[in-house]
Amino acid sequence: MQMYKHFVAEDALNDQWSSAMHGKRCPCRTRASPRAKYLVERLRDSWQHLLRDRATRTLTYNDEQFHALEKIKVFRNGDRIKALLIDDVKPAVAQMAECLADWYKLAQTVYLKTQILEKDVRDYERKLNDLRDELYHLKSEMKVDENSKASTNNNNKLSKNVQKSFIKKIHKQHEEVLQIMNQNAMLINRLKELGIDCSSVKQFETVLNKT
Repeated sequence: MQMYKHFVAEDALNDQWSSAMHGKRCPCRTRASPRAKYLVERLRDSWQHLLRDRATRTLTYNDEQFHALEKIKVFRNGDRIKALLIDDVKPAVAQMAECLADWYKLAQTVYLKTQILEKDVRDYERKLNDLRDELYHLKSEMKVDENSKASTNNNNKLSKNVQKSFIKKIHKQHEEVLQIMNQNAMLINRLKELGIDCSSVKQFETVLNKT
């Protein structure tokens, strides 16, 4: 994030180049290219005149004077082009080459850092993908375990419900038996109150117990 802000958002490399070239002579600023183009065109024109004069076997006095003048132009324009190259373009290009070498070292360092960061990002992406796959497998296994536990819990709940139902049924039957026994005891007491002998009562109890 810091490199992005420094070298992309703030354009630090461009600022470094502008700072390095500040105050330096540049062929573009001195218009060396248009000047050289103009001198080359003048040199070409003079050379064409010389070739034309050479093709002519005899020259008049005026043609000879123009021929001599074109030779002077050729030498003068040649010297001006040479001076432009040696005195203006060559030193400026040498300074630019030095600045470019220093700037390239910085740019190469930044590039290497970006390559290292890119490699780290790829490694982290691979690790994240592996972690995601591992989490997916763990989640699948946990889901299977939860389903099995849920099935086991359902079976346990079903078994508990059956047990509870069975206990309730036994308890209900026990209450019914107690109620019948209480009713039988009440009937026996009433029979005793009515004066029925004990043997008859015992026989009646036996009959009730059988029922």
